Amino acid sequence: MFGSISKEYLQLFKTRFELKTGDVITVKYKMKDGSAKVNLVLTAEDSETTENTYALRAKSDLADGNEWVTKTFTVGNDFNGKKLALVALKFEDAADMNLYMGEFAITRVLMQRLHNPTNSKVRCFRSTLAAWMLNLSSTCLTL
Repeated sequence: MFGSISKEYLQLFKTRFELKTGDVITVKYKMKDGSAKVNLVLTAEDSETTENTYALRAKSDLADGNEWVTKTFTVGNDFNGKKLALVALKFEDAADMNLYMGEFAITRVLMQRLHNPTNSKVRCFRSTLAAWMLNLSSTCLTL
């Protein structure tokens, strides 16, 4: 995205994705030249006029050149169970801005830890075909 503007929105996605507490939102970008205040804007279904903003960069931040910048945000209780309606970028005070978008992702993080098995058995088997194909003499599995 390139240009100069006092205030503008760029809609990235319209969706109905249900967010949960702990989800991680990742935005990757690089500001090749210029400057701008840039916010990620999310709105929830049935309250599309209420902006939830997440700062990506301040007007005073220097251009990143060829460096990709990654920002991550964790969804709190304010969005838990709500459906995400809109994802946008809000630009303010942009001057000769040259911004490249690399990634927008929402990752669901499992809140429960997996436990190590306490009673495991190791079984080995021989398979002539498997041994020949994999160049192995035997294969062991942990059950």
